[in-house]
Amino acid sequence: MINPLGRSPEAMEALFQLIRVELRRVFHQAAGAATASRLAPWQFRRVRERIEAGAPMPGVAELATLCGISPRHLHRQFIALTGKTISAYIETYRIEQAKLLLAAAEVPMKQVAEQAGFSHGNSFARAFRRATGLSPREYRQRSAALTNEASAM
Repeated sequence: MINPLGRSPEAMEALFQLIRVELRRVFHQAAGAATASRLAPWQFRRVRERIEAGAPMPGVAELATLCGISPRHLHRQFIALTGKTISAYIETYRIEQAKLLLAAAEVPMKQVAEQAGFSHGNSFARAFRRATGLSPREYRQRSAALTNEASAM
């Protein structure tokens, strides 16, 4: 075999062996980093259970304590897992709760806002419109219309 670089076959084999070892190490670290950047299932379950427990809504520090990690670490891991910040996740949960309340019964808007975890009706209406494109009243009316159409069939 002709060696155009003038290197010994042993030196070339040692170089290739080093490259293989380094590539394995890099790929192993990358695989470990991908799984380490997510919350463990038990941590995410604790966060969800605490959010679902209701008002007052928890802060990041309380949720981090539940998970046994720092608030900053929780924030990073939560985004890596869900693609949302904790506050955006909580707001989405609260809006979904409000949708259920609005569709289910003639609960006054103020009570819907309180049960969904909003302290003021105006902040509830703004958040609801931002999330759904409809005011809570419009959503309730559309839900009632859909329910009436379904029961008429």
